[in-house]
This record gives sequence, structure tokens and C-alpha cells, in this order.
Amino acid sequence: MKQPYFVRFHSARELPVRQKIAIELLFAKELERGLGGAHAVVMAHRAWRDACDAAELSPQTASLAVKWPSAFDTAQRVFLNEAGERGSYFEFYLTPQNAGAC
Repeated sequence: MKQPYFVRFHSARELPVRQKIAIELLFAKELERGLGGAHAVVMAHRAWRDACDAAELSPQTASLAVKWPSAFDTAQRVFLNEAGERGSYFEFYLTPQNAGAC
């Protein structure tokens, strides 16, 4: 099964490709753990994106939207603090087929 999203790790230092991929997979697993699975990650990201663009939100969208920044920040902090990676960061992207509305 294809992943509905992908992450990119940008390290402040040069890392082997295998190590970067392993880090990206661990970050994705932490996001999924925090939000409740891959589908929940996609839904929370969509809600957050919608909240950034909308004047009004449904209570359900608002509830999901507030979860995204917290889960992303937690996943990023967990990894970066443990690895001592200062100046490094993650980027998150929905795959094209998951980028649109439900």
C-alpha cells in the first residue's frame, strides 16, 4: 500500500541516504502515533490547511485542525532533541491523490 503522504528530513549536516530515509520513516510513525494512523494524519493536515484558508470552520474541522501543529511539533521535537539535530527540520507533503478535499 502506498503512503498517502511523505516527509522530507533536512539535516544541518550531511547524512547517508539510508539514514535520512530511516529518520523520515520514524518521524512519520511518530505522527501516526500522535494522530491515530495514516488516514488521521491526512485528515488533520487537510483540516489545518483548510483552517488557514477559511473564514469559518465547522466544529469538526476546527477540532481536527488544532491537532496538526501540536502533533507535527511533538514528532519533530521528539526526534530532533533525541538526535541532537540543531538546525534540522522536516517538511510534510500529501501525495497528489490525497492533496484534494475528501
